[in-house]
Amino acid sequence: MCLLTSSQWLDVEYGFKLQAWLLQHFRIVAVIESFDEPWFVGARVATVVTLLQRCDDPDARTNNPVRFVQLRQPVADLLAHDGTKAGAVAAADALRDELLALDRNTVNARYRARLVSQGELLADGIALGRMMRGLDEDADEEGTSAASGDYFGGKWGIPLRAPDLWFDMVDAFGERLVPLGELADIKRGVTSGNDGFFYPKDVSDDCLTKSADAAAFEREYGVPRAQVDDGTIKLVRCGEKYAELRPIESRYLEPEVHSLMEVKGYVARPEECGRMILLVGVTKAKLKGTWVGKYIEWGEKKGWHKSATCAARATDTRAWYDLTPSQRPDLILPKIQQYRLVTIDNPDQLQMNCALLGLYDMDQSLRALYAAVLNSSVAILSRILYARGLGNEGNIQLDVYAAKMMLVPRPATLTTLSAKRALAAYAALRERPVLQFLSERRMRAMAYGKGDRAAELAVLSDVGEIDMTDRHELDDAVLEMLGVRSVRERDEWLRRLYDYLRGHFESVRQKEEKAIVNKNTSSRRSAKTATELAAEIVAELREKHDRLLLPFDDFVDNYGHYDTYDVPANGVAERHQDMFAGAGTVRFMKGKRQHGLVQVRHAAQAELLVTAANHGVRGLVRLPLEAADNERLQRDYMQHLCTRQQRIAAMAAERTSDADLQNEIATAAEEIAQRSHEIG
Repeated sequence: MCLLTSSQWLDVEYGFKLQAWLLQHFRIVAVIESFDEPWFVGARVATVVTLLQRCDDPDARTNNPVRFVQLRQPVADLLAHDGTKAGAVAAADALRDELLALDRNTVNARYRARLVSQGELLADGIALGRMMRGLDEDADEEGTSAASGDYFGGKWGIPLRAPDLWFDMVDAFGERLVPLGELADIKRGVTSGNDGFFYPKDVSDDCLTKSADAAAFEREYGVPRAQVDDGTIKLVRCGEKYAELRPIESRYLEPEVHSLMEVKGYVARPEECGRMILLVGVTKAKLKGTWVGKYIEWGEKKGWHKSATCAARATDTRAWYDLTPSQRPDLILPKIQQYRLVTIDNPDQLQMNCALLGLYDMDQSLRALYAAVLNSSVAILSRILYARGLGNEGNIQLDVYAAKMMLVPRPATLTTLSAKRALAAYAALRERPVLQFLSERRMRAMAYGKGDRAAELAVLSDVGEIDMTDRHELDDAVLEMLGVRSVRERDEWLRRLYDYLRGHFESVRQKEEKAIVNKNTSSRRSAKTATELAAEIVAELREKHDRLLLPFDDFVDNYGHYDTYDVPANGVAERHQDMFAGAGTVRFMKGKRQHGLVQVRHAAQAELLVTAANHGVRGLVRLPLEAADNERLQRDYMQHLCTRQQRIAAMAAERTSDADLQNEIATAAEEIAQRSHEIG
């Protein structure tokens, strides 16, 4: 059997189930992609050929070598013949037989073939599943097997597309490269449910500067100036578009790392954080008479506690506003990145939001060494390969599962010379800002080249991160850690590594510049409304990422037994419990009036129903019977919604640089996506 498909399923989560099914039922003969030419003119996605043979023998499947073939010449050249039909068949048969006869990794001018046993693909996918579920390597789950869901997935695109340099490193360094998930637990940061409420901006100093008179200050801001001056109370911007100004007791606020752009160096510092995080771990009854209590009441009047994320957070022992159980990362990785690829140390244990990935529960004595290794160019190359591309401007996104799979150098023990060298070089890096991998002069070349600004361009720095001597020293130490003892050999590895990275980032910039030209041309041609742009985004999702538009029912299909409830078409869903209604009650409100009431089996069903209903799932709604299944479905569906929201936000940013318009587009696209199963 031959499948001719988009290549995207090889690397993303929606394709992992297909991988598992193929591994369990077929010998995967070959996966073939062209490096030299597109096979379909005008196609917006790359095409991959997958060759399969049905196989019911587990041993035969396990021992089967999967050939990942990257074609390096046009198909017409690879299948050159005498022009006759017989000649064409003979040429195709010859190439087929040549590829099937391969018994080792092969690189030549015509193609590159990487051979990976099917058993190894299965084992790697199962190992990732264990990491995703937080199981130890030796742990065993009763009744689990590859066929019953142990397999999570794998980045099958890497054997096709990674540069020869990467495989030379993998072959040379072997077990000294390990999945990052074996070294640390990796999770997303805090998903707040309402950033304007949970991540306010401290403007206390601005207010103190603006009003020096104590009486005038209190009249304007409603709190004594002395309490703001001594830090007891903070004045914060909050709410939609941060238009509100409100007081909160300082003990309920901490600095929060909100994005990579806030962190200028290799260390997250509280003074660089542009936002605070609201951390309130007590009941509202204990907050009577406090400013934070009034702040929470204000949020409830706005209805923010009814949002899907906030409502799902609320339990018998935890309030909707309580973010205090969230763990604090030791190191921070940005999810979306482009030219600044950095691993951030977090010595002050600052909280971070869900746009960032955290490495948790590390031995603090090893934190600096891990940070050094993850900031090396070898680890950065791996990050580029394991991340997935976003849009047309060269951004990449590192998802949790990809970060856990990502191969990185295994850190040496602290007493070795290579570890000491790496730590010394990393200490030098920490004393300076992180640079982009392209110089400022290269980054500004397009903008300055439009006008008579050549003189301004000439004075800009032509030095990028890759040119820094402390980085060279760090990379050299990490190569020594990987077992390269010869200085000459390390120099050759570094030359190849830096040549590849320079070429990669230059290609990214050229792609971005082309996208900028296209965006400006489109902007001049016609100014589209937010709704029109949102419709374009959803159409692109349907074409390229249709799994992100899966309806709620498709998630329920994974569970064999369920209840069905008739859910009102209108009203905001919220949990409800009183002396007449038990924990499994959901009511639907229009303003202050109750519009409908649905009694479900238990609290877990109620929480899931609130989430589903407030994301457009109405009419006859199915919910799993068991509480544990509802809780798992709640997590899976929320992750699905978060991934879709992030993707929509990235696509909106591709279409306009106006932040307000981006928000309008994203909101409209999310509304269309919620009902997409009804219209297509």
